[in-house]
Amino acid sequence: MAALSAVLLIGFAFLPWVHLDTNNLTLTGVNDMGLNYGPRGKGHIYFAVLCLAMILIGRNWSMLIAIVVAVINVAFAGSHIYVYRCMAGDCPEKLYGLYLAMAASLSLLLFLMYSPVRPGNDNS
Repeated sequence: MAALSAVLLIGFAFLPWVHLDTNNLTLTGVNDMGLNYGPRGKGHIYFAVLCLAMILIGRNWSMLIAIVVAVINVAFAGSHIYVYRCMAGDCPEKLYGLYLAMAASLSLLLFLMYSPVRPGNDNS
């Protein structure tokens, strides 16, 4: 299930995240169209690919690394609320892709924490 969450997180980076009424722009996670927001979905793709690689290795040390990366990813996802706030009278409308990416980040962490490989098993 953690691998599925990582794949979904990669897919959710390409969905619409915010809509700016002043410029009539809809931004995805990977395309910021030259604005100051930055392509924040690329960070999620990087973290998800790293987690997916660690899950596929399947050793204790790799699962622990995947959990640490997933925690960083959840913190990164939480920062989107701050980044996409109202600035200078321009309030971006948050769309479904942003919330799905945040939910996939949290589900990736939860599924990794309850994965069948536990620290203490000697399969390394």
